[in-house]
Amino acid sequence: MCGPGRDRVLPPSSSAGWCSSPVAALGNVFPRLLVELYSKFLKSDIDEGVKQQKKVTLAKNLTDFYCIPSLYEILIENGIEYGCSRKPFLRLYGEIKREMVQRLKNSNLL
Repeated sequence: MCGPGRDRVLPPSSSAGWCSSPVAALGNVFPRLLVELYSKFLKSDIDEGVKQQKKVTLAKNLTDFYCIPSLYEILIENGIEYGCSRKPFLRLYGEIKREMVQRLKNSNLL
């Protein structure tokens, strides 16, 4: 069993037996992305799984760069009004939010 934060290495960590039940927190804001990765993993479709893992890694890198408030903003961009993150985090505003949204759109993640 393994805990959260393994979004970047889901298929290798699972297939190597390191994680019997990985927890991908990113699935809370990008559920389809993780479901597609899991489906490809179950089908042993390695080539497509690697492509999907690259998308997951890109999404994880972007959300790590913009930190916890980015997760709330991604939900809002997807039409899910979830409120805002608790202190000490603030919402993303202005240019920072526009930049993040544009990067996600350019990467076909939004």
